[in-house]
Amino acid sequence: MTETGRGRKSGVALENAYQFLLWLIPAVEKFPRSQKFLLGDRMQTLALDMHEALIEATYSKGRSAHLLACNLRLEKLRFPSPEPPRSRTRRVRKEVSTGRHDECSTPSPSCRVM
Repeated sequence: MTETGRGRKSGVALENAYQFLLWLIPAVEKFPRSQKFLLGDRMQTLALDMHEALIEATYSKGRSAHLLACNLRLEKLRFPSPEPPRSRTRRVRKEVSTGRHDECSTPSPSCRVM
């Protein structure tokens, strides 16, 4: 746990989500132009919404609704549509190295909500 500006401690999941954002945003910049604005924007929006839900859960008493919303966004990042998941598509297209794909697509035990 880390200390926030108001003396409140943030959890491991919030810190991991922040670290994921620090990795994701520059990674999306390396996507081909055709994918950067389609897939990249969608992925960044979902990741930022997930981080926002974790912040809201940290600062509210009724955490379960925020954590459920975060969990749903995390699942959308991992399996975004009935078509082949974007993360797997990127892996096939080698836009993200295999090691980095495994790192970001495998949920951390600290991020699991339920």
